[in-house]
Amino acid sequence: MAGTLVEIHDGLRDALAGIDGLLVADHIPEKIVAPMAVIQFDRVDFPRSMAGGSSEWRMTVTVLVRRMEVVTAQRLLDEFLSWDGPWSIRAAVAADRTLGGACHSLLVESVENVRPVETDDGAFLAADFAVRIHA
Repeated sequence: MAGTLVEIHDGLRDALAGIDGLLVADHIPEKIVAPMAVIQFDRVDFPRSMAGGSSEWRMTVTVLVRRMEVVTAQRLLDEFLSWDGPWSIRAAVAADRTLGGACHSLLVESVENVRPVETDDGAFLAADFAVRIHA
């Protein structure tokens, strides 16, 4: 049985909440308090056959770190970008590839769009993690 978008959001939120010190928002936050991960829905591809089948969900997890000084911010972001380790986004999400039963499988496909971000809350360095989910 396929999980709902709410269940998938909750599963991603719970997986990321295991990273010590990382705040997780499963919606666009009104205020950025870094380091923060923001989960966003991108798209869903529903099955094409009448018999059903799995749907493919695409989510983006944007990680933001405070940009006090460029090198320090990049080094902190690098910890989240790492393949493994206590702050690895990929490792945290891949630890339970079913998101507590909300999906059949998932894959953190890539990290892209590393960029500076300026808001009323300050200056940040951000990166987008593309997550593909089969539910």
